Amino acid sequence: MKNFLKAAGFAFALTGMFVACESDPCKDVVCGNGTCVDGTCACDAGYEKDADGSCTVESRAKMLGTYAVAETCGAASTAYLALVANGTAVTDVNISNFWGVFINNVVATVDGDAITIASQEPDGDNYFVDGSGTFSKGATTADDKITMSYTITEKDDAGAVLSTTTCTAVFDRS
Repeated sequence: MKNFLKAAGFAFALTGMFVACESDPCKDVVCGNGTCVDGTCACDAGYEKDADGSCTVESRAKMLGTYAVAETCGAASTAYLALVANGTAVTDVNISNFWGVFINNVVATVDGDAITIASQEPDGDNYFVDGSGTFSKGATTADDKITMSYTITEKDDAGAVLSTTTCTAVFDRS
């Protein structure tokens, strides 16, 4: 019995040593707007890592500003100014003067460098917009661009499609 107790005590002590040697890789990691997974931050939607690896940078921040837009819709081309401004959610931006026509803002969602416009009717006039694009960081902020493809769909009051216009646009930071 005495040897059994010694062996059990030794096994218990070894178990305690192994548990004590294990360390939590997230113990000293501060992620900000994210969660630590195996010592590395996984950012919440709408955030990116800063230089220290913490999730403190809003993804949309790099896109905010005034842009000169060159747009091609079918054979027609137009140019206008659009301001990408803050939306209500951290993943949202508002685009003013979209298509050079809409009075109300078009809401887009930012995920990293991707920007997506879910189908919406900004002015309540049966013209709907949806599309997507990509943000490209330039050598300087003035060289930043957003390239987008989108569709403008006109519907009648019953929801039947009357016309569809496919557009491409380059938003140049001004």
